[in-house]
Amino acid sequence: MSPLKSKAHVMDTSILQSIGSTWSTDRVREFISACYDRRMLMTVVLNHASNWMLGRLICEVSDTHIQPRLARGWVSLGSEEETARELVSRDVYIGSRARMGRLFEGRDHLRGPTHRLGLASLFEETSLLPPNELLVIPVTISGHLAALLLGEPRRFRLGHRDTRPEDDLDVLIDLVDQAACQLRDILRHMKKDRLPPENERIPWHMLGSDATIKLRDEVLMTPNKSQNTLA
Repeated sequence: MSPLKSKAHVMDTSILQSIGSTWSTDRVREFISACYDRRMLMTVVLNHASNWMLGRLICEVSDTHIQPRLARGWVSLGSEEETARELVSRDVYIGSRARMGRLFEGRDHLRGPTHRLGLASLFEETSLLPPNELLVIPVTISGHLAALLLGEPRRFRLGHRDTRPEDDLDVLIDLVDQAACQLRDILRHMKKDRLPPENERIPWHMLGSDATIKLRDEVLMTPNKSQNTLA
């Protein structure tokens, strides 16, 4: 089962781009544990990662390729929405999922220049300003590399300073691990047809009234029936 084929970027409103970005870590944890909508779950994780990263991507990992599914915050010649659409249209050859997985053996993240991580081609032939360095966190489900959260560390972009101490990266890694566990449970419930009703899969009370009003109908009008892991 493939991980990330997400439709979340289709709903790229200003509300959706900001949900979770200013939340406390405890609030994000509470949301993850109560959310059974994969699109909204990963959107909140991606937005909250803005505390550690500027440009951010969540990428699906297949047997031979990675494909961006959600994108935020990248510097390019176009608007944020245009940049996101450009990135999520890409399908980048990485050799093999096993090779990528071996890079993380004994590690909970990678950090380094894009070419050393084998990800330089992700930014080639795009309008983006290529990052000098990437931070990459694996999304591992039932022992298999399903996806990557990757981004440009905040301190490496001119005019921006790191807002989190280095050891606080553990907080983000723990949140990604929690999201991976929730995705695993969602997929298990899907197989047994035991997911909550569609209108109860998102903890709407945690989003605030404005976000609920603007997003609820749109989410429910585009039900997610994909069998992919992070759809």
